[in-house]
This record gives sequence, structure tokens and C-alpha cells, in this order.
Amino acid sequence: PASRGGMPSGAGMAPSRAVMLLAGLCPTSVLSTALSPDHSFSLVSWNILAPTFASPSRYPWAPPDVLGWSARSPRIVSALSNMDADVVCLQEVEVALWGEFFCQLSDLGYDAVLQKTDGKHPIANAVLYRRGALRCVRSESRSRVLITVLEAVDAAVTGTEPLYVANVHLEAGAEKAAQRFCQIKSLLRRLQLQRACDVAETQGRPRALSPSADIHGAAVVLAGDFNFDRRSALHHLLSTGKLPEDPLVTSFGEPSAIVRKGSIPYSHPLLPLADTYADCSPPWGPPLRSSYRNGRLLDFIWHSDGVQCLRVMPIATEAGSQQPHRIPSGAHPSDHLPVGALLSWSGAPRARIVAPSWQQMCVESVVSSRSSKPPTQKR
Repeated sequence: PASRGGMPSGAGMAPSRAVMLLAGLCPTSVLSTALSPDHSFSLVSWNILAPTFASPSRYPWAPPDVLGWSARSPRIVSALSNMDADVVCLQEVEVALWGEFFCQLSDLGYDAVLQKTDGKHPIANAVLYRRGALRCVRSESRSRVLITVLEAVDAAVTGTEPLYVANVHLEAGAEKAAQRFCQIKSLLRRLQLQRACDVAETQGRPRALSPSADIHGAAVVLAGDFNFDRRSALHHLLSTGKLPEDPLVTSFGEPSAIVRKGSIPYSHPLLPLADTYADCSPPWGPPLRSSYRNGRLLDFIWHSDGVQCLRVMPIATEAGSQQPHRIPSGAHPSDHLPVGALLSWSGAPRARIVAPSWQQMCVESVVSSRSSKPPTQKR
């Protein structure tokens, strides 16, 4: 609904009053259709902290009425309702609690895919997508990754480009750099193969695959908790297409020699990808500097050249600082802070008439023309 703030708790509020004044008291939901692209979709990624890991010893500052799942889950649902994204990538979903949790998410208008696990792992990734706007063509569960292939429900032309969304939660720990590298390589191979199969099927040559050629131009989004930051050799790999050349470079506890597997160079035709928050600044509020409680930036949204980033979601105030955060808290129900972006690809669904303020391109125009720091507004 139009009353939704569309932002994480603590973020700089949208300057809807300024929009109303400039538009002659015209509602922002009406303005959004005039200045926003005709076809777009919004995506949010959030590690929601599984109850399995939410122990008082790990978060001593959080009282039981803040840390308990019965207290956090409704606040997570409320935050997702406010952000109101078309696609949501969740990490650390407690599998045993998924049924009840999804009932609440379904009431927000989402269908969903839950990552398949072998029964030994209590947590999984989940991808939510807006019912009536997008549909899931297929999904694939990999180690630490859930791949979903989405297409617009209103696609009128057969063969419209699908969107490949990889919801990622890589292995944690500085000593796990080699495992993260293997997980990234496996993911890129699977995306390449899925794309090649789709292109071959569309062109009537299902047994003649050309993975290296067909991956070019594919609409791909990687989102999630990568457990590395922008100093990492793996961030360098995704953003430049190659690992650092200096074998002595150490970043985020990752000696390049470890992830390089010796002197063998690594490349992939899908790379490089674009780091959305590195390429775009939020339309208001601070730039993204951290997403995890220790003050590090571990959560990213990457996209291929087949996807255009129109804007990124304004962030919580805490995410603009690299100081450690005492979260979860009453304001933030997880130890991670959400990130989001408004994106487009050639097969994107028609933009919604009513959308949250962070998804309305007209709001950015008003902010830039009136002030670099928009006024706050109570919700």
C-alpha cells in the first residue's frame, strides 16, 4: 500500500512531503508511473539470523524479549512489508519453522522457494517472489546457494529473457577462503550451464550447448551473505573478472595464494559483475559501509551486464558506519542489515503503479533538486 515506508528501520525517511509540494499535492504513487521505467523489479537481500544461532551467550546485550524468535519474526515480516520488494533473498531461514513463517510471508503476497538441504543442516536460503508479477520456472539447490529462474507473468512474447537469481550464503571464516572460492566457481558453472540449456532449447538445438557463448548477455543477479568484504580477493574476482596478481596480497584473512590454487589463473565469461552499492549511491541517507554487526560489509547484490541497476535502497543509519553494531536489537531483528536495489532486465514485469518511496525514481529527482539531506518524516 501507498502508506508503506519502504525502508529498513532507522533509514533516512523518504521526503514524501517535498514530493507532494512539488507535484501540487499529487500522490507519489501517481508520480511513480511518469518517471520510473515501464518495466522494473525490486530486490532485497537479508540474512535474518536463524533461531539456532541466536543464543544469549552470542548476543549478551539482547534481552529475551528482543532475541527470541517469537519476538523477532513479526518484526522481520513487518520490515519486509515496509521494504515491499518484488524479489526477496533470505539467508538463515530455520527449516523447521519455515511452514509457519511462510504463512506470514504469503499474506504479504509472496510465493516462495526454499532451498533443499540434506536434513543435516537446520538452515537454508529462501527466495520470495511477488505473486501475480513473477513466476518461478525452476530452481536448483547447491551447496550454500539457491538458484531460481524467474520470468514475468505478463510476458507476452514466447522466449522472453528469464532472470537467473542466485541467493548466496557462502562459508564463513577467514580460514574458509578456499571453500568460498569453490562455491563461487561451482555457482558460476551452474549458471552458465542453465543459461546454455535455455538458449539451446529456445533455438531448437537442445543437444548442442554453447555455454561460453550463451552466457553473454544473460540477466543474472547474485545476492546474499558472501562472508567477504570489498578488500577480499573474491570481491576483486567478481568485480574485475580476475584474482589479484600479487600472491602476497592478504585481504580479509584471505591470502591470494590460497584462493588461486597455486599459479593457475581463473576466469569466467560471466565476469565481471557489478556491485550495485559500489556503482550507485542511495538516493538519500548514508552510503553503505557495513551490513553485519561487527561493522563489516558482507552482504552484496551483484548483477551481470544483462541487468541494469536503476537505484539502490536507502539503508539503516547503522549501515552507514563501520563501527560494531549491538544488533539484534529492538529496532533491528537480525545481526545483519538488509540491502536492496531497483533493477531492470529485458524481460522484467511491468512496474507497479503503487510502490514504496525508495522504488519511485521521482523521489530522487525531488531530493537532488531541493536538498542533499532530505527532511525526516514520522511514520
